[in-house]
Amino acid sequence: MIRLDTPSVAADILPLATLKAHLRVDHATEDTLIATYGAAAVRAMEARLGRSLGPATYKLTLSSVGAAIDIPVANVSAITGMTIVDRDGVVQTVGADDRVLHTGDVLSIVEPAPGVTWPTAGSAWNACELTVTAGYPLGALPADLTAALLITATAIYRGRGDGDIPKGAENLAAPYRTGGWL
Repeated sequence: MIRLDTPSVAADILPLATLKAHLRVDHATEDTLIATYGAAAVRAMEARLGRSLGPATYKLTLSSVGAAIDIPVANVSAITGMTIVDRDGVVQTVGADDRVLHTGDVLSIVEPAPGVTWPTAGSAWNACELTVTAGYPLGALPADLTAALLITATAIYRGRGDGDIPKGAENLAAPYRTGGWL
């Protein structure tokens, strides 16, 4: 089971100043509304793509541990915690030096570091827990995804909340769709 623990911060992904410049709005009267629509655009795009557009934290809970663990989240940048409940029911921490992360655009894998053997997991629903950070680093969102967000936020702003992700934005974002977990 994987769950989103801490979502990305929409205002960091699509800053208000960037969105206002795109909308050609030079007053502060609608700042709260525009920020809300910007956040809605970010969340809609994340849901559609199945990935976080900015740094987010996920918790993966497994009932067993194999030779390697698939992490079904796009753009994993780090494992910030890993525990295994051993056969005696004792929670063992697997340190950063005891694991190797192989990152991919859609799926990442963690395995024991060379010469390291992880504790043998017991039979518990939470035999292994991984905490991972995933998503694009701030300032590293591909330009076409930024354009897709701006188009989407503009459509929401102009329609006053009524609208889906516009086709042009969807086309720009299509190569990033994982169909995976968010």
